[in-house]
Amino acid sequence: MSNTVLPLEHVRYREAAGVLARAFQDDPVAVAILKGLTLEKRIKILTISFDADLQTCGPKGCPLKVVKEDKIAGAAVIHRPSAYPLPASKQIGLLWKVFTKGLMTTWAPAAFGRWFKWLTAIEKEHPKEPHYYLEFIGIDTPVQGKGLGSQMLQSLVGRADEERTGCYLETGNPRNVPLYQGFGFQTTAEKEVIGVHTWFMWRPPVSQPAIMSL
Repeated sequence: MSNTVLPLEHVRYREAAGVLARAFQDDPVAVAILKGLTLEKRIKILTISFDADLQTCGPKGCPLKVVKEDKIAGAAVIHRPSAYPLPASKQIGLLWKVFTKGLMTTWAPAAFGRWFKWLTAIEKEHPKEPHYYLEFIGIDTPVQGKGLGSQMLQSLVGRADEERTGCYLETGNPRNVPLYQGFGFQTTAEKEVIGVHTWFMWRPPVSQPAIMSL
């Protein structure tokens, strides 16, 4: 059965959050923020975090899923042009949801500080002009490396090109940089954030559809 990229429905946010949590379990940024936690605990908190993010941002965004044999194999959290950053009240509410559900321990303040420092740093690099913001994209661990992430990226950049709108993302995972470059993203800045080397990448709209590189 072929894989299909579709809009992510609200009723499947929790399922998608679990997929993203497993995809990001060893991501350098996630590991840096959730320093000292076991893998099991990290996945649990990441699931809570992605679910809260989708509940907060999804209704006004355009999150995607890629379906393989009727199951969500990958998901992407995407903000529409001019929809990011979130209002301060919503950002605080999002953080509060995560910490009340998964991090109410003596360890929590340190993680909160690292997360807040990360968010503050990446917002400073955000482009001012309207654009699609790819906040997260991840493929479930058993099906990584099969081109599913490329399918979602193709869907995103195709929409952006039709609208003559740029796309933007940041990543702390060096393995992802060549993939994004293959879709026309260009590094605009690099910096260390919470001990993680981070790439900030912009993709201008192009007249022809991007060619999948992976």
